[in-house]
Amino acid sequence: MMIVVLYTLINFILNKNMEIVNQYQSAAKEFALEYEVTNPHIINIIASVMMTRDGQGLQGGSFVQSVVDNDLWGAISRADNQCMNNLQVIVAANQYSYLN
Repeated sequence: MMIVVLYTLINFILNKNMEIVNQYQSAAKEFALEYEVTNPHIINIIASVMMTRDGQGLQGGSFVQSVVDNDLWGAISRADNQCMNNLQVIVAANQYSYLN
């Protein structure tokens, strides 16, 4: 009985977390399109920045945390080529992109 309750609770939490992640993914995609960015990796990074900033869903890694902390050196030193090429959009998302 206890295992069934625990399993049900875990499924509920995972499903709720995925709903939140999907909401942030949609908002990130909309924001990225305003800058004509369609790269899925960058859209995922933008969603991660938003979730990390808001303390929701999945928390980002060291690059994302540097962006959220407004740590330019940390962000530049941790960015891959795609993130470096889209740093302006990613940083703008941290400041201006929110769930509706």
